[in-house]
Amino acid sequence: MVDIEHIQSELNTITKMIWESSVDSKVLPVTCIPDNIIPCKTHSACVHILGGWHGSISIECEQTLTEKVARKMLHLGDKKVTKEDWSSVLKELTNVTGGNIKSLLGHNCILSTPNAWEGENFSFKVPESTVFLTLDFSFLESYFRVRIHESFLDLDGLI
Repeated sequence: MVDIEHIQSELNTITKMIWESSVDSKVLPVTCIPDNIIPCKTHSACVHILGGWHGSISIECEQTLTEKVARKMLHLGDKKVTKEDWSSVLKELTNVTGGNIKSLLGHNCILSTPNAWEGENFSFKVPESTVFLTLDFSFLESYFRVRIHESFLDLDGLI
């Protein structure tokens, strides 16, 4: 059985470490993303976990945040941030988060290749799963959300 309080504490620490080291700026946990922020373009990325535990890690960000982070991490200066730029950065942040948290969820877990896409209003969902844990953060005057989704499919015979 997974200890949700331990996972929450570790995910909070891991997220802050990864994001703060990526652009040298402070990450602040928030109780929830303010309602006036929700109607916005969002960028999402997800990596799936298989093995001793089945599920996914997703990160959802305001579009403005992924562009700020991509600009800083890729040293773009005044250049336009392309879909490839923000997608690459968000997939990397999601992959590193998944890699750091997977061992806390189960033994012998492996990660999929991460995927990223555009959306609206922090509305990302992983099919055939339930949200196990959600943490919201403020970073560079914008917001992002990290979620752990637990699969309810029986995948043991497939891997």
